[in-house]
Amino acid sequence: MLFLRKLRYYNIKSLTEVVFYRIFRDLTLHQEKGKKQLYTDLPLKKSLTNTHAITNILQHFPLHISDHTKEANDIIQGNINIFDHCYSFSNYLQDPISKKIWPSNVFFADAKTTLHGYGDVKYVLELNKLNHLVLLSTTYYQTKKVKYIHYIEKQINQWIKEVLYERSVANKITMDIAFRSINLIFISLYCSENKYFQTKVYPLIHNILILSERQMRKFSTPRWFKTGNGANHTIGEMVGLIITQRWLGFINNEEPNQKYIQQEYAWLYETLSKLIPSSGVYLENSANYTRLVSEFLVCLNMFEQAFGKENLYIEEKYLMPILNYLNSLSYCGELPNFGDNDAATVLIPFKINFADIKPLHAYLETLTRIIQDDSQLEKYSKDGHFIWKSNSLLNLYIFIRFGNWSIFRPGAASHLHCDLLSVNLYAKGHPLFIDKGCYFYNQSFDIRRKCLSTVSHNTISISDLEQADYNNGWFNYPKSKALEKDADDCIFIGCVEYKGVVHTRQLNHNSNTIIVTDKIEKENDKKVTLNYILHESIVPNIIDTNTVILFTPLKDKIKIVFEGVEIGIYEDEYFPHYATKRATHSLRGNIINNVVITKIIFEE
Repeated sequence: MLFLRKLRYYNIKSLTEVVFYRIFRDLTLHQEKGKKQLYTDLPLKKSLTNTHAITNILQHFPLHISDHTKEANDIIQGNINIFDHCYSFSNYLQDPISKKIWPSNVFFADAKTTLHGYGDVKYVLELNKLNHLVLLSTTYYQTKKVKYIHYIEKQINQWIKEVLYERSVANKITMDIAFRSINLIFISLYCSENKYFQTKVYPLIHNILILSERQMRKFSTPRWFKTGNGANHTIGEMVGLIITQRWLGFINNEEPNQKYIQQEYAWLYETLSKLIPSSGVYLENSANYTRLVSEFLVCLNMFEQAFGKENLYIEEKYLMPILNYLNSLSYCGELPNFGDNDAATVLIPFKINFADIKPLHAYLETLTRIIQDDSQLEKYSKDGHFIWKSNSLLNLYIFIRFGNWSIFRPGAASHLHCDLLSVNLYAKGHPLFIDKGCYFYNQSFDIRRKCLSTVSHNTISISDLEQADYNNGWFNYPKSKALEKDADDCIFIGCVEYKGVVHTRQLNHNSNTIIVTDKIEKENDKKVTLNYILHESIVPNIIDTNTVILFTPLKDKIKIVFEGVEIGIYEDEYFPHYATKRATHSLRGNIINNVVITKIIFEE
């Protein structure tokens, strides 16, 4: 049924192209499946000898590495942090929760991401990016203690034994191979001055990189899927592939095949042109993937400059705009959590955790001293993102998404949620109204759908109606836009239309008060509910069905007065990032006459 719904969005030409590439891809996969290459089949002859040139590469990196000593010592003790939870490490294909081993010999294209009785595959995928070995390498670089290199060697040998080339779910996703390849190159850079690493460890890494480059090049997303608009996967794959090819050429003292590089850049340009407009708004509509794509582009820019292949086109047209947007989007050094958030990261050496955006701010300063100022925030509205910051001591911050539902063709999967007109609100450095976030992608469709749902955001919901329908892809897109402001104290008016519903939301700001006015037009008698999710640090106290007092960690008092709704305080939960759940509260109530006014009064 889903396939038939997608078919209506293709014309004859695109359908013909789809069929052609699918047949050709299947033939290629069939041929590949008949071969069984091992990492150990390649001769171990490539040691690191040009260490002076490697030192020069590191000197081209303008970012400073972070101190990961504590994490590195935990890793040596056999404990690895995945999604902010510590697990005892045993096997690279073992799920840390169920303790079951994912099949090791299945061909990567046939590997399943869901197996009954196994845990969420994302745990195994995250482990196989080898993020933890990067922490060991930077700690060696800072301390010169060889125990970290010996543990890296032990882990690389174990990984080669347990994860076979083009086999298992660990090799299923091309972007994950790109993550792993970049990490292996970082490890090689930071350990390169050690003689033991040069002769005993790097040859193992070199063989992994040779075969990883081959798999990425043969099976990258844009090579076969010609009808999508692209996404962070395409960006990550192309960045990882280009960096790997440059590195292997550098080690082999030869230029990589320019035919490959040119084609990969062409695919990268095509994807970036659809995802990053001139304003810099990242149109996959996720703060997490805005950060991740920014990291990939910074990584590419750093390596290309280090290899003498500076690309000013990407830097000026895409990297600087998205970094400026991310700078405007951030509040007190953090990003509002909207859209999917799988906690992925690629600039591991320079960060204290996956969410750390300080290195991105620092890199922007190396490109230009003209940082985006608050007077230009309205530029993002043309691409559907409302960002507003007050200049008062309250330090208010509001984020609302209202624009195009998606730049993807209908029926395509993407990382946005049913969050149009949802309000994210911060004050005095603290989050107040927050996004529910996402919990798991793979464990349960019901869990996934609940996180995406309109009812899970700080907006109006209409019984069982969703702003859009999701079934591994989005359908029935709503109309959404900003309207002309009608008063001096009005900071935003927007509306969304879906399934016989028109929801108009207006925000006014006056001194120490934010007023949110919601109006609903609908064709039925379905129940209308108002919802606000509070951050876990906020203590709510209900005065009556129309008044709530919120206490912040600094004991600031915020009074919220509701008109047109009987409000209650409910136990709730939210997900700051993948696989992490925290208890909190929400303010929720049924709207009486299709109009509700929420007055949020702050104490100066």
